[in-house]
Amino acid sequence: MTSDTTTTTGLDTLHSIGIITAGQRRRALADPGASEVTAMDSMSDQLVWMIQRDIVTPDDMAHACTRIETSYGEEEGARHLGIISETLAKYLSVREQINRDKLGTLVSAALITQAELDRILPHLPQELLLESPGEALVWLTHNGHISGRRLKTFRRDGAGGDVRRAAILQEVERLDREYNDAKTAYLRALLPGPVWAWIAVPMLAFSVYIWHTVTPSAAPACTDPDISRTLDGLMLRASIDQRISAMRPGADATLPRVSGIKEVGYASEPRIRGCKATLTIDKTETPYAFTIEPSAPGKQDFAVVGASPAIVEARFGHLTADGKFINTAEPVGRAAAERAFRAGVERLMSSALPAGRRLTPEPPMSGIPKLAASSPERSREIAEVEPVAPCREIAAGTAYSCRLLVERNDPLLAAIGRDGSTTLEGDFVFERDGATGPWHMAEGFDEAFVNAVAASRIQSLTR
Repeated sequence: MTSDTTTTTGLDTLHSIGIITAGQRRRALADPGASEVTAMDSMSDQLVWMIQRDIVTPDDMAHACTRIETSYGEEEGARHLGIISETLAKYLSVREQINRDKLGTLVSAALITQAELDRILPHLPQELLLESPGEALVWLTHNGHISGRRLKTFRRDGAGGDVRRAAILQEVERLDREYNDAKTAYLRALLPGPVWAWIAVPMLAFSVYIWHTVTPSAAPACTDPDISRTLDGLMLRASIDQRISAMRPGADATLPRVSGIKEVGYASEPRIRGCKATLTIDKTETPYAFTIEPSAPGKQDFAVVGASPAIVEARFGHLTADGKFINTAEPVGRAAAERAFRAGVERLMSSALPAGRRLTPEPPMSGIPKLAASSPERSREIAEVEPVAPCREIAAGTAYSCRLLVERNDPLLAAIGRDGSTTLEGDFVFERDGATGPWHMAEGFDEAFVNAVAASRIQSLTR
């Protein structure tokens, strides 16, 4: 049986192979729409139906991956995992259509224009789910697609007799009240004492986030007091922003904490220091990393920038005595290898999508707040590329296999609420025409990259 076929007992099959539990099967059959799910042509469609009704959650799917990996052989396990992979891809497509419908309602109610909708659609985050037109209008405002002044005008002028428009604006009023109530409750729970004493905290955090020195010979130390104050302020801001922007009034007022800060290494020429630490949210500890680097090349001020722990270890943990990178991917070179790899991924993704449709990953979303600013480059699909070993010669001067560590933002994982930041490691072949031509990815890159992505997804779902 292939992963996209089913029988009249599809729910029984999903239960028997460990993707759903007996309780979830019973809930599906007891649902008022049970006739819909039993009539579906594929098990992946049935799973999407159950996810939409909160019978199955993305976390349940992750646990199912673990059960399958420990209960089946490689071939049979891969077949069952394929059902889950198809389900997640279909779920992503369903969410996209829901968002289009909700935004389309705003056009019908004359709250946005068709031209605005066409401009906005390519930039919808893959993890976004707009559950109502009112929520869609609030999201557009909070993300700068329409101005706050324009929304105030809508609310002031009213619906003008349009019932649909009136319902949307009433919902916006309700969401606004819930947002403000949640913000007030959260701040009171999180910040004891007089409110005025805490007003300056975010401003203080920003003021030390980038600071000036006259002639810096090196980046500040990882444990510099200014760095600690910066992280403390950023944790506060990230904690507040993450809970309130998600409009979750009942969210816990737990302040994340960074501890055990250590230096990994200092690259002297670009003046960048790599640091690692432990991030604690509630009682869960997670590796955390950041860099301290000039705010721009040649500048005399420094910024704290969030980073991948694996990349920081690979990049700054392998330096020469005078602070230079050991792994330089010669003869390809660090910069050329990164350019060629990014170009290879861009070509692959462009060819895999319909004309005019390009998935633009958003910064990874997860339970880990962004405790330092991320550079714009890290919001791209390929966030970082780091050579981790000398390249192996395949054809002298023209073809080399280089082992790379790649940080990638995965929109599919982000869409189901998992950590969208994944790490791929593998050997990729670079080649060029003649001894002086530009480097590019060799034939077979597409398969190698797709396999690496699949492996990182499974690892993310099962950890």
